[in-house]
This record gives sequence, structure tokens and C-alpha cells, in this order.
Amino acid sequence: MKSQVIRKQVWQCKVLTILIGLFLTSCQLPDVSSFANAAGEVHKGVDQSGVIFYQAAIEYLDEDSPDREKLKKGWQERRKATEALVMYSGSLVSIVDASTNVSQNVKSLGDAIDDFGSLMGEVGLAGKAAFRVGGEFYKFGAKIVAHEKLFDAVSAAQPMVAKVSKVISDDLGSMQVSMQRVKRSVESKFYSSEIKLQESRLLALESQLNDVYQVMRIKTSVKRKEYTTRIASQQLIINGLQAKVGGGDSSKETADQLSKLEDGLAQLKLDMLGMKGLDLAVYHTKITSLNSLISPIKDSLKKNAELKKLAIEKIYSQIELIERTKTAIEQIKVTHMELAKSLKESRALTAGNLVFAAQEINRTIDNIERIKSKENE
Repeated sequence: MKSQVIRKQVWQCKVLTILIGLFLTSCQLPDVSSFANAAGEVHKGVDQSGVIFYQAAIEYLDEDSPDREKLKKGWQERRKATEALVMYSGSLVSIVDASTNVSQNVKSLGDAIDDFGSLMGEVGLAGKAAFRVGGEFYKFGAKIVAHEKLFDAVSAAQPMVAKVSKVISDDLGSMQVSMQRVKRSVESKFYSSEIKLQESRLLALESQLNDVYQVMRIKTSVKRKEYTTRIASQQLIINGLQAKVGGGDSSKETADQLSKLEDGLAQLKLDMLGMKGLDLAVYHTKITSLNSLISPIKDSLKKNAELKKLAIEKIYSQIELIERTKTAIEQIKVTHMELAKSLKESRALTAGNLVFAAQEINRTIDNIERIKSKENE
């Protein structure tokens, strides 16, 4: 009887263990590492976009440009926003990985949001559990700690993530407009008055060179015709003497005359090859002199064309980076909302669009670095 009771208790324990396991499996929290990794790439995109725009603004935009001034004053705060977002998403990963204590999870998330809020504050306005963006003031930490579920806590953070997304997205949109002006400035830089002067100078020198070649060709042609006439005349006399010798004239005088004329004909042919009597050195000197002026201009224009190609390629890639970062920062908001739903429904997080957008940011940054290295070669 006692053994039956023990067996029953063991069976009940096994059933209870299975039920607990099933419960824990059904409450499995989603993997948020993809969200955190993507947040890191978005932060990199925001950081690089700011650097790119600031450098471009200094070089190509007027000092009193509103976009340049806005960036100078505000972009560090935007950068802090995504830096804080990375910290927040990293805290989410840690919290989900150690998800045995829900109340502790929520408290930890509240602390992470407190840190997020502190980093988000404008200068002089930052405070624990608070941040200010676009003139609006937010307090979240205490509210999140008050929630009992991680889903509710993440949901409470959504307005803050959405606000950060909108502010930075709007700024990136302004950058896109300004970068189009920068692109036009870059294009005009490589077709400056100095470049136009070089092109004009090159055309003039090449025209002079062509004239020298033309005169040399004409004079060479005249000289060659002169030699051809003399050679033909000499050949006729030789032909006549050869006919006399063939007809039986074997006198020494005829043989000597024929030999002398044949030697003279050979010399005429050599003179024609060397254009004897025509001072080709004068033309060669002029050609060498003109080429010495033409070559550096051609090299300079070629280098300018190569730099222009790289500069245009870089500016397009930089504009592309800003566009991709804008897409990604907007996708952060959507994916964070999806994260709240996945927590509520205990299902996997769908973050494919955000992950792809983050990968595109990384690819574009690599491309910009490649172009920069080619510029420095």
C-alpha cells in the first residue's frame, strides 16, 4: 500500500515536471539579439551620416547655412539617442537571456530605460528617468517598473522609441535635401574655371602641334616628290646606258659612267629616306617642346577626371548611406512595436526588414571606405 502511494507521488511529480516544462516553453521569450545587433548598425549609420554631412557642410555649404548650423548644434544629441538605443536593446538581450525572474526583468528594463532617458536629455535638461527631444519631455522608468509584464514594459517604451525614430528620421530627411546641393557643388568643383582654362590651353597647344605636323608633312611630301623626280630621271639615263652595254658597247668610258650613275642613284635613295636637305630637327624640336607642355596638362586633367569620378561615386554612396539609415531608423520603430507583440504572444520576433536595412548600412559604409582608400592612393 505504501509503495503504491510512493509510485503515485512519483507519477504526479513527473506529470507536474512535464506541465511546468510545457508552461515554461509556452512562455519562452523571443530572441531579441537581431534587434540589438541591428540597433548597433543603425547607430553606426547615424554616427557616420553625421560625420559625412558635417565634413561635406564645412567644405561645400555656406557658413550661415541653416542645415550646417543645425547639425553643429544638434547632431551629438541625435548620436546619443541611438547610442542609448543600443544600450537599451543590449539590456533587453541580457534581460531575456536571464528570464527566470519576470519582476526582476521588468525592474532591470526600467533601469535601462532610466539610463536611456538620461542619455537622451538635452544639455542641462538631462535627468534620471527623463529625456527631452523636440521640446517634449518624457518620463518612463518608474512607469515601466510598475508593470508586471515585460510586454507591458516594452509597450510603455514604444512612444520613446517612436519619438527618437521620428526626430532622427526628420533630420536625416533634411540632410538628404542638403546633400543634393552638396552633390551639385562637388560636380561644379571638378569643372572649375581653372579646369576650363586648362582645357582651353590644351586645345590651343594641340592645335599648334597639329600645325607643326601638317607643315612637316607638306614639306616632307614636297621633298620626297623632288627626290622621286631626280631618281626617275637618273634611272632613265641608267636604263639608256644599260641598253648600250647590252647592245655591245663595252667601252671603259660607258662602264665608268654607268657605275657612277648607279652609285649616285643609291645615294639619292638614301638621301630621300633621310630627307636630306630638309631640316627635320627643327620640327622635331618644336614637337618635343609642345609635347612637354601638353603632357602635364593631360595628366592633370586625367587626374581630375579620376578624382571627379571617385568624388561623385562617394557622394552618391554618402547620400545612399543617409537614405538607408533613414529607412533603418524608421524600421526600428516598427520592429520595436513587433517586439512588444511577440512578447505578448510568446512567439519569435520578425525582424527581417530591420536586419536587412542594417546590413545595407554596413555594406554602404564599407563602400565609402573603399572609395576613400582609392582617393588616397
